[in-house]
Amino acid sequence: MSNSPFSTQNEELKSSIQTLLLLHVSESKISDLIAEAYTNTPNRWQEEIFYLLNSKLQDTSKRTEYLVEELSSDVAKNIYDSKVWQRINALSFEDKLPYLLHHTLGWDNEKIAKLLNISISGVEILLVSILKKLSK
Repeated sequence: MSNSPFSTQNEELKSSIQTLLLLHVSESKISDLIAEAYTNTPNRWQEEIFYLLNSKLQDTSKRTEYLVEELSSDVAKNIYDSKVWQRINALSFEDKLPYLLHHTLGWDNEKIAKLLNISISGVEILLVSILKKLSK
């Protein structure tokens, strides 16, 4: 079976899209990220999506192009009922990214450290500080 993101029953794609939407990535940019990630690294396209997003957002002028203030009403309607998601949504992008990668996509601390270019202990400290913010 192919690891292509373009199959209709691909659970990894669904999880990746859900995570991108929760990060407030513009719906029009999601397909661009997926296509570019698959072109760059067909065997690791799920990870590549977030590497591309992270690198594109380093350019502050592209942040408004890639990130939107509000989720589409369909997405928001399904998640905003939950107090937990309301708290997660209130986090900054820099906090949401590692939290969602860890808790939604199951990335381990080593993968997150590589993406964010920080140490594994730095990721652990970051995740604890995010959990503290969510518990307030």
